[in-house]
Amino acid sequence: MDSNIIHINFNLPEYDHLLEYRSLYDYVNSRYVKDKENFVCIDEVQMCAGFEKAINGLHAADGVLKSIYVNYLQEHAKREKERFLDGIRE
Repeated sequence: MDSNIIHINFNLPEYDHLLEYRSLYDYVNSRYVKDKENFVCIDEVQMCAGFEKAINGLHAADGVLKSIYVNYLQEHAKREKERFLDGIRE
């Protein structure tokens, strides 16, 4: 089976229009190719506001994507964890 690879790199200005989760979700869905294995690769996904909603929606869509690969900045993940833990401590 042929593959379709959708690659997004948020370090590049040409993807600035995808910095909100809904536009990211719609962009990926619009590039889905029926009868192919569809893969999504997203670099610096944390730059997209609410990216979790887009990723969860893409995973939940029945049979839309084979795999989603994200590059998530480690420092951002550490800050989010600390923010979460601070909320629990309060």
